[in-house]
Amino acid sequence: MLAIVSLVASLVVANMDYGGRSQSVEANYKRIQQISLAAESLAAHGCRVAEVTSLQREYEIALESSENHSGADYQRSLKIPTDRWRMRRDSLVSVLPFLMLLAPVAVAIPVVVWLTRG
Repeated sequence: MLAIVSLVASLVVANMDYGGRSQSVEANYKRIQQISLAAESLAAHGCRVAEVTSLQREYEIALESSENHSGADYQRSLKIPTDRWRMRRDSLVSVLPFLMLLAPVAVAIPVVVWLTRG
């Protein structure tokens, strides 16, 4: 049983692709920084509506490609009434992989107690 739970936990962690995700988050952060610098430059030198619209579009694309937040986070930020079931489902999907990591600990505790008591 412990081997199966360990296998499941290792598969969950392996499928999270932390290395690739961290590079994606870094690239997204750098893109948002570039957009911020361009917006500051526009503010300092005067801006045209077309340039502002273009920057706004780029910013929205950068936010959409970011994995930092779930749909539930977005709905909460709007502070408008929304489907609570959908928000709970989105939150659960975001947290479930981390909850699965607790399963090996829950199984290991009785095994450790059994080993120490003999």
